[in-house]
Amino acid sequence: MHLMMILDGFGYDVVRKYQSAGGFKQFKHLAPVVAPYPSLTDLCSQDLIQGEPCDSLEARYYDPTKDKALGGEIGYLLHVNQPYRDTIAYSPRPWIDSMCYVAPWYAFMLEMSRLRRKVAKFRGKEFVAYLVSTAGIGTKYGAAGQSMCLGRVDEFCSDLKKTTPDLHISLVSDHGHGYTPSKAYDIRTALKNKGWKFKGTLDKPENIVYPALGLLHCAGFWTTQTSKLVDDLKDIDCIDIISHKSGDKVVVTNHHGLGEITKIDDTYSYRNIHGDVLHLGLAEGGVLSLDSAGWLDRAFNDKYPDAPVRLWRAHNGLVKHTPSLIVALKDGFFFGSRFLNRFAKIESTHGGLNRINSLAFAMSTDRELPEIMRTRDVLDNLASG
Repeated sequence: MHLMMILDGFGYDVVRKYQSAGGFKQFKHLAPVVAPYPSLTDLCSQDLIQGEPCDSLEARYYDPTKDKALGGEIGYLLHVNQPYRDTIAYSPRPWIDSMCYVAPWYAFMLEMSRLRRKVAKFRGKEFVAYLVSTAGIGTKYGAAGQSMCLGRVDEFCSDLKKTTPDLHISLVSDHGHGYTPSKAYDIRTALKNKGWKFKGTLDKPENIVYPALGLLHCAGFWTTQTSKLVDDLKDIDCIDIISHKSGDKVVVTNHHGLGEITKIDDTYSYRNIHGDVLHLGLAEGGVLSLDSAGWLDRAFNDKYPDAPVRLWRAHNGLVKHTPSLIVALKDGFFFGSRFLNRFAKIESTHGGLNRINSLAFAMSTDRELPEIMRTRDVLDNLASG
């Protein structure tokens, strides 16, 4: 039997540090995995199971065909925007989802106990489990909490291998984490001061639809005036990179630079108009063109791993309802639900384009994995050989 455990929100470097200290001895090569952008659970987990696109970035989103926002906190608990949960053997019950950010350790122990019982009863060949409580541990306790969590997972895997020696175990994560204590930045007020209005519809040109749900290093905005909103966002201190689609290009910008991405067949080209937004070492006007394999080869060492491929996909079919523009925030800042921000302490969150947010991991007791993979290729590599 093959048991694949998806641990929500574990970055590659944290797992590498734990393994380097002597952990996970029964596992082979630890491989970095480049998550899609935005590096959010629904999008990444759907990629892991090689499923169809999610509705949008989160379980609350804007549907332009209806000109209104759909979903929300109740939708999240009912697994709106999470079709992957219907295809796997274990996923948490809705009340665990609601508990994991308030009492994550308690939720984690409940999940591990339930998972142990389900694995013991399973008689099939492929058992895929998704643990959400690990995300709560990372958010509330950061890298230190995650290291403790890895110790419990390591013990769990060792116990299973002792009782079932022919069991093949794979551990993967959906995305990385920021691992930086962060504070909320009130982007709403900054934009309201520039004349924008946050509404649930785009019936007026000054309206923005932002269906806030989580507390994240990224945000998606819907507007009928994309260029104007980009210009007004560039001057906000917390903004790292803004991206949007313009004709056959994806435009990337921030307060000091502007670039554009184009795609022909499997070749992705980044042109630095000025400022080298993606930090690829290009002079003004310089172009770097690589196929998807070429961008992946250099991903581990880039500030923004696999950026042209991920940014292109973010605006071309990653989800069914793509925001007009997507914003990645700098480390140390988050944006999102005012309701959650009333009681949440954010030691770490995720969603951004940079390396620490983007690199997840995969490892196996029985499979030698490639040196680096994209999320949507993990399943094939774990099933091969």
